[in-house]
Formats: sequence, structure tokens, C-alpha cells
Amino acid sequence: MMFLLKQLAIARGISNDSVVFYQTFMKIIRKYGILHEPELLLQYARQTRWQVLIQQWRTGAAMVFRGKVGLRPRKIRDRAFLNQCFFVSSGRGEKNEV
Repeated sequence: MMFLLKQLAIARGISNDSVVFYQTFMKIIRKYGILHEPELLLQYARQTRWQVLIQQWRTGAAMVFRGKVGLRPRKIRDRAFLNQCFFVSSGRGEKNEV
């Protein structure tokens, strides 16, 4: 349901922090096939407000030191299947390569 609402908001030209976060999240999923938290935070902060980084630096550093967040994204096994999922879900015939 949320996926459809975000798509409708984007189609209607609505732009707010939630839409920016969603677009950034999906861009990273398409790029790596899996979420890469450090890149998500940096790209989101660059597009919205850098204060996000200042407010979250302690939490982020603690998560990195505990091994909860990797500095490098992991690789997924079946990229062809993921590409097919993005192709089918786009509904516009656009092929989004991972």
C-alpha cells in the first residue's frame, strides 16, 4: 500500500522528505540489490538537510563499531531475478539494471 502511495505522490509531483527518502532508498536498492545504510544516509542528507548527519553521528558510529552497519555493501546472489522484479513492478516497460 505504501509503495503505491509513494508512486502516486511522485507521479503527481509531490515532493517532501518522505518522497526523497523513498527515492533515495530505491536508488540504492537498484544499485546494490541490498540496502547500504551509510550511502543512504549520505545521499538523503545531501538532498535534504546536512543536520541529519550531525544529529545521528553518535548512533551511526556506535553501530559501525559494533558491526551492525557495514562500510561496504554486501553482494546479492541473483541479480537477474532482482532486475526482473524491478522490470515487472515498474509497469512502464523500463528495465532497471542492478
